[in-house]
This record gives sequence, C-alpha cells and structure tokens, in this order.
Amino acid sequence: MLSRVAAAAALVVLLAAASRAAITLDVTLLPTVKADGVGTVVRVRNRGNDAANDVIPRVRFEGAVRNGLPEKLLPGKSHDWTVELPRPPRDGRYPLLATVSYNDGGYRGYSAVSAALVDVGQAPPVGVRGSVTPLALDVEGRLAVTVQNDDPAPRRLTAGVLLPDELGGWQDAGRVDAVPGKPATVSIPVQVHGALAGSSYGVQVVVRASTADAETATLLPGTIRVVAAAPVDWKTRLRQLAIATAVLFVVAEVGLAVLRWWRRTQA
Repeated sequence: MLSRVAAAAALVVLLAAASRAAITLDVTLLPTVKADGVGTVVRVRNRGNDAANDVIPRVRFEGAVRNGLPEKLLPGKSHDWTVELPRPPRDGRYPLLATVSYNDGGYRGYSAVSAALVDVGQAPPVGVRGSVTPLALDVEGRLAVTVQNDDPAPRRLTAGVLLPDELGGWQDAGRVDAVPGKPATVSIPVQVHGALAGSSYGVQVVVRASTADAETATLLPGTIRVVAAAPVDWKTRLRQLAIATAVLFVVAEVGLAVLRWWRRTQA
C-alpha cells in the first residue's frame, strides 16, 4: 500500500513539474561563403527552464540537406554545429533554411526554425518587399502574405514558407505575378500537425526572383499562434501515461526495498 501511495505522489510531483517546464530554443545561422562551397554555423541556445533532448538541426540550401548529430541542451546552454554545403553555380542572394527538432522530458517532439540570406558573388538588389499578417490558427487556416515589386518591370516571383514541423514544415506557395505599384497577395494553407493550443511560432516566407544572370531572394518573417489544435490522440497519450506510471511504481518499490535494507542494517 505504501508503495502505491509513494508512486502516486511521485506521479503528481512529476506532472506538476512538467506543467511548469518550458523549452525555448534560439536558433542563429552564421553563414560564410568559400571558394568551393558555403559553410554555416548553426548555434542553438536553450533559454527555457527544462532540458531539450535529441536536438538535431536540419539545414537546407539550394536542394542540399544536411543533418547534425543529436545533442542534449540543458537550460541556459548552447551548442554549435558546423555544416558544409555546395556553392551554387550562379551568383546571387540565396536563402539558407534551418529546422531544429527536439524532444521534451516526455519525449514529445517539437521544432524551431530560422533563416538567413547568403550572398554568393555579385548579388543584385532584391527589389521586393512585403509583409506577413499574423495568423491565429484554428486547426486549419491560411497565411496571408503581401508582396510589393519595386522593380520597374513586371516580374514573376516564386514563394514558399518555412514552418515548424508541427505546422507542416517547408511548403511551396507557387508563383506570384508582381506588377510595379500594385501589391500582390499570396494565401498559403497551414494546418496543425501536432502543435499545442496556446503555442506561438515564428515562420519565414521566402520570396525569390530570377534574372538572366543571377538569383535573388528576400525573407518575410511572420508569426502563427495556435488557438485550437487537432483532437488529442488519447490512445498515444494513455500509453505514455501507463509507461510513466509503471516506471514510477518500479522506482517506488526499489526505494522501499532500499529503505527496508537500511533499517535492517541499523537494527
């Protein structure tokens, strides 16, 4: 009976601690251009109050994808990953995209995103600006993007959005016909894929343009706040709870056995 009470008390303490735990990762990209490639340092800092497990960066650059080795980040700690990527064949300004995945103490998966622009050779002026309307996401929604073409000639641009994995990851948004002096709008569908209600995420919209000689791009940052998530997968949640409860019972039994042994040795 005592072991059951101890296990139940331990479970209550564990759940209370979990409710106060939080992980917030800051992701910084530090790219460098070399004669034979493009390198970047992916710097991740945990400014939360709980440890982040299995922290893995995934870097995308012009069709190349590189993954870093998993690390554990304690609160307040940071880690650098060095990534090497191929140099694009044409001069221009290119988007460098990173998604950092991690698990919390209950091994629930989350991610954070970051992006930077890399100038390779002679990068022409972008001539594109715009904004992303903040989105309150109710399971499904659409991210509204406004694009302004400052070039004197009409241009056909391409757009995409870097989302956390919980919101679907990278998505192509297709082509945008941008006429000078007339803002163009893009509507990008977004859906919850494991994000929790009440969570807020930073996203990066990438707008690109091609000329005869070079590539160019710009980044438009945005924010998505999840106000309602998909129905809870109770089967998975109950399985996780059962495993955690079983572990706590074992720990309680071992603790009581050690206590009995200690009492016998003191008798």
